Amino acid sequence: MMKRRQFLKNSGTAGAVIGSGWAGSPLLSLFRSEKIMNSQKQEMRRKALYELLGDLPPRNRKISGKKVSQQEQPGYILEKLTLDLNGIEPVPAYFVRPKKLNGRVPVILYNHAHGGDYKLGKDELLRGREALQKPPYAELLTSIGCCALCLDT
Repeated sequence: MMKRRQFLKNSGTAGAVIGSGWAGSPLLSLFRSEKIMNSQKQEMRRKALYELLGDLPPRNRKISGKKVSQQEQPGYILEKLTLDLNGIEPVPAYFVRPKKLNGRVPVILYNHAHGGDYKLGKDELLRGREALQKPPYAELLTSIGCCALCLDT
């Protein structure tokens, strides 16, 4: 299948447009100005978003964490972590992994809900809740060879 650029080069009139006359073409100027306007719009949107987010930690700040404990569960290993994401407040997290890992495996970022049970939090990954499928996601994900990370505050 012929590529677009090759087609244009092979076609008589379009070939002339691609040549040296194309550089000063009003059409090219229009494309360039539209591209510049789009990038300026993107930059303005990005700036507005960052202003809405308020004071943020430096973007080049290192993120760190430490393992608080490790527990063997039926079918998987539960690691309790404390993460330092912003230098202000530690973030507790659970990391579950299959007992036997071979090489690289997928990691799922599990965003818990609470379904009105605000004390449940990240424990939803381990215990599940009534509105979700059974078994709990920690068991299910590790049984198919995945790891999962669940954050809480």
